[in-house]
Amino acid sequence: MPHPHWLDDFSRYAVWGMGRSGVAAANALAALGKEVTLSDTRSPEALASVLSSVHPGVRIHHGANAWEGAQVVVTSPGLKPSLPIFGELPADMPVISEVELAAALAAAPMLAITGTDGKTTTTSLLGAIFERAGTHTAVAGNIGTPLCEVVRDVPAEGVIVAEVSAFQLWTTHHAFHPVSACLTNLAADHLDYFDGDFQAYVLAKKKMISNMGAHDWLWLNAHDARARHWGQSLDAHIGYFGLTPEAVADAPEAACWMHEGRFFAKLSRAAPEVMWCDEVEALGLSGEHNMLNMLCAAGMAATRGVALEVIVEALKRFENLPHRFEDVGEVEGVRFIDDSKATNAHAAMAGLRGLGLP
Repeated sequence: MPHPHWLDDFSRYAVWGMGRSGVAAANALAALGKEVTLSDTRSPEALASVLSSVHPGVRIHHGANAWEGAQVVVTSPGLKPSLPIFGELPADMPVISEVELAAALAAAPMLAITGTDGKTTTTSLLGAIFERAGTHTAVAGNIGTPLCEVVRDVPAEGVIVAEVSAFQLWTTHHAFHPVSACLTNLAADHLDYFDGDFQAYVLAKKKMISNMGAHDWLWLNAHDARARHWGQSLDAHIGYFGLTPEAVADAPEAACWMHEGRFFAKLSRAAPEVMWCDEVEALGLSGEHNMLNMLCAAGMAATRGVALEVIVEALKRFENLPHRFEDVGEVEGVRFIDDSKATNAHAAMAGLRGLGLP
């Protein structure tokens, strides 16, 4: 049976959740002339501030998630897979994410970043590199701006840089197809969402690469055994990024790494090794975890044709994101760092290891 094309084959949609991504999905569908019901379990009073941003062609349903008359459900990432409501749907009703819908709407190629930690910084770095290169760029997804808000504004010659989470990925199917992707790392996190099942979390993440093929690129953290495993049996180009030349020595095809305070790259089997940055101290970020983020973003951009010189300039100008190992100041000899975005032990340890201080 051929894969359905959501926008051509279906005309009636139920969108669950009146958060920002749900509203963006409903508005995008209504703008295409689709019949859309946007529903939420919250009361009208709780959602009063949201209603003004909803397309006038969208029907609103309060108090429960509704699907009567719909052919497709676009679900909120906040609704976990084991909820009984998913079992109440007809067996043949597709359930998709806002990310999957956005991929069907997009004309520009999409580059995707997922992982337990480092997603947002790597996504922001990659967006900054493409902007520095003069490419029409949208940075969206789990980073804050819904993809459905921006994808239709990016021309085919532009690029969409998307941070994607397991909450969004488990309901992607065949439309979501990044031409380049990165797995920053994998550790036990968000297990409450997957009812304690770490393998379900990993499989949701892995949906990012399920449609990738021979012309696509996947970049993997050479220090993460689980991440490296993703390159096995995948019909795509594989690149590794790592903090030492030894870590990337067995890279299948391409690699970016650090050695003696400098950045190096080898961008294909036939390409020579290139030293592309000897001013790591001058870059916008510090710490080993951020070195990995920068190497990953550089590899993704370079294998999409961005010159290494442009990448270096973008990395020099990049400013650290709020609450991500942000230096607050020093008081009476005590240095204060705001790392409140480190919401799990894996992320907190990554920051601490990068300090090189007591």
